Amino acid sequence: GENNMKNGNYSLDVPAVVIGYIASSILFLILGITLSSRFYYASWMINLGIVFLLIGLYMTYSSKVGKYKMRSEIIQRLSIKGNEMALDVGCGRGLLLNGVAAEFNTGKAYGIDIWNANDQSGNNYNAVMRNAKIEGTESKIKVINSDMREMPFQDGYFDIIVSSLAIHN
Repeated sequence: GENNMKNGNYSLDVPAVVIGYIASSILFLILGITLSSRFYYASWMINLGIVFLLIGLYMTYSSKVGKYKMRSEIIQRLSIKGNEMALDVGCGRGLLLNGVAAEFNTGKAYGIDIWNANDQSGNNYNAVMRNAKIEGTESKIKVINSDMREMPFQDGYFDIIVSSLAIHN
């Protein structure tokens, strides 16, 4: 199951935002340190630089560590038997999709996405399949390019439906 599973590469979430925070923090720290020696009121820049750095570091932690903890908690709460039909709406690189599929023996997990590269770096169908190969779930998943507003499934087709950080897009 989940605990002895090899984690796939699920990348940095919203990389442009993380880079923006860290770059801004460096800029404000340099400006603040340079200017505060002459103008005492410039110290707010140092404070803002520290805040931006902390936000950038937290977002990196959440992408690299936090999302695996979240996945484990969600999967535990689902009480999966192993024979269900599951759907991951906005599967991205397959974090939840592969996590759910790893718990299956006869079940099948479907993932749908339209893969917007702005939302997650290297975000595409091939990334999902690479992660499925790493995590040993290839035979238990089916991935479809589909918009969540017009899903190609009948009502009541799935026993389990999950979605994480997708609907806001």
